[in-house]
Amino acid sequence: MYAEDTLGLLALGLQTLPSMCWVPLAMLWFSHSEGAMLFVVVMGNDVVVIATETGAKTIAPIYVRVARMSSHP
Repeated sequence: MYAEDTLGLLALGLQTLPSMCWVPLAMLWFSHSEGAMLFVVVMGNDVVVIATETGAKTIAPIYVRVARMSSHP
């Protein structure tokens, strides 16, 4: 999973920046548009995506099996 490791480390490094740091860069790239606002929001929520992915990967297999069994009628 070379791409996942590389992009994950890059995202982890970029999450240390506060969202306000992305505003000037977004304004340069996207001018005054909704794209700039969306870029800042996505970069600010990077932490949530990484935490969710890590949490999903660390679920014990027994819990996955229980969830599958309890969803059958």
